[in-house]
Amino acid sequence: MQKILAGHLATLAKSLDYEGSGKITCEAKVRFRRDTVDGGHEMVFLGTFRTNLQIPEYFGIGQSVSQGFGTVRELLVIPEQDSPGMQD
Repeated sequence: MQKILAGHLATLAKSLDYEGSGKITCEAKVRFRRDTVDGGHEMVFLGTFRTNLQIPEYFGIGQSVSQGFGTVRELLVIPEQDSPGMQD
């Protein structure tokens, strides 16, 4: 799955004429499940990934993006030691 995502990110970068300083990297954590899509049973996945490519919110990646699949949302993760309200 990670290789497929990396390939889609590389295609995205190329289509946007992205000229970064190095290779695009990604790390993914996904889970698969069976779901009903357009009346048929399909295997779908949900998950998160981290990459060194900045992607706009709600941007579609991969196949079937015109149908609403592959939509990207940003998740902000705050390390526990830096969280507001934490006391030593």
